[in-house]
Amino acid sequence: MSYKILTWNINQAAGRKNPPPALVTKALTEQKAAVEILTEFCFCRNQEQSEKFLQETFTSRGYACYPQQATQNSLNGQNEVLIAWDTSCFEFIPHSEFSAVTTSENNIPNFVSVALKEKSSGNIIRIAGVRITMAMKITSDSQYQKQADLRREQMEYVYQKLDELTDDQTAVLIGGDFNNYRRETPLKHWNIRELTCGRTEYSACTPDGQSIYEKNQPDLGFQFAEDHFIIKNCQTENCRYSREFANLDKNREVYKHGEDFAYGKNPRTKRHAWKLWKYNHGGRYPDHAMLTGELELHTK
Repeated sequence: MSYKILTWNINQAAGRKNPPPALVTKALTEQKAAVEILTEFCFCRNQEQSEKFLQETFTSRGYACYPQQATQNSLNGQNEVLIAWDTSCFEFIPHSEFSAVTTSENNIPNFVSVALKEKSSGNIIRIAGVRITMAMKITSDSQYQKQADLRREQMEYVYQKLDELTDDQTAVLIGGDFNNYRRETPLKHWNIRELTCGRTEYSACTPDGQSIYEKNQPDLGFQFAEDHFIIKNCQTENCRYSREFANLDKNREVYKHGEDFAYGKNPRTKRHAWKLWKYNHGGRYPDHAMLTGELELHTK
């Protein structure tokens, strides 16, 4: 069997006091993915609001999720990552959950993981949700390479943990926002070709185009594809960046330019796409495209 999968940076942590807008619930409901990974998720300061969001978005649809309450990351003022799955397709394996603790000093990514059993076959798959963080504040161009080195270290941490949590035969699906640089960046160690950190057992799945900024960036070298699936011992097909959720904003109150998430020009670079609408709306509406695809587990 194949399963629809989805990973999406929902940008909610920028508005910590509030749950994600109703648009997020509606978009996820329409997608009907069997596995959904949300980065830049945040548990509200009002716990009842978070419980209501999880109920309406996941439980009412027959989904389970992890985590179900704030982790140490929330106490540290960091983003959370949420993994949800359709319980008609997958069964949670007890005590398989893992949540990394991220601080502003430890250079550990936002990273959670669970192991699921495919109900139709008994196949096991470990799902990991990852957001590589902004490891240091950049104050000069000379620090970009150091930033790239630190971000790669975060991904190496993910692979080391997955080595501990899985064996060589277990299927692994990693989804998330990897905050890698543009497609043709000259920076070493954290460009789009380095996502697997030299791990030949893993493959990165990245569609054409970009997941942030404007929908159509004609200069291929400046496309920012930051959201990816990375797989091991399984297959993905038909991966694509989807921005259709912006069209749920019928009156263009937030997504003023529809599926184009940016407007204006940066006066320094003279390039379109840097001034985002999100800053006018509390910073809690998604500003990344969804990444969707189809997952197939190998038959035992």
